[in-house]
Amino acid sequence: MVKSESKIDSILLESIDSALEVLGTAVKESLMLYLMKEHSITRQKIPKDVEQFILALRHLLGYGSKVVEKIVIRNLVEKCQIPRASVEGKSLADIIQIAARSATAESKHEAPHVAESLLDDFGHQSSHAKRLGAGH
Repeated sequence: MVKSESKIDSILLESIDSALEVLGTAVKESLMLYLMKEHSITRQKIPKDVEQFILALRHLLGYGSKVVEKIVIRNLVEKCQIPRASVEGKSLADIIQIAARSATAESKHEAPHVAESLLDDFGHQSSHAKRLGAGH
């Protein structure tokens, strides 16, 4: 499980970096310096305390923080292949949890949406699933 946590941390940080790059490199660097000096938030601490990161971002950028959050969300949805319907109306913190579960399932080589579709209403393997299993 540690691997999936570090994987989601990495994906989250990449997503945040990408979102902040939209503001420009100088602004991104200034923002990270501000977060460190004023809120004791380093880049490495962000995945462990997302709520504090979001609050500090909102404090600094005001309504502009919503734009950054939306870009981070879009990046997470794309990188973790999260169905858009499952993130509608959810906060960034909620979506990070969804992404973490997605990374955990992926690390276990599970595909819950596929597995569910291969079972009939009574929990039995469908004929399609049996055909897939027969080839292995």
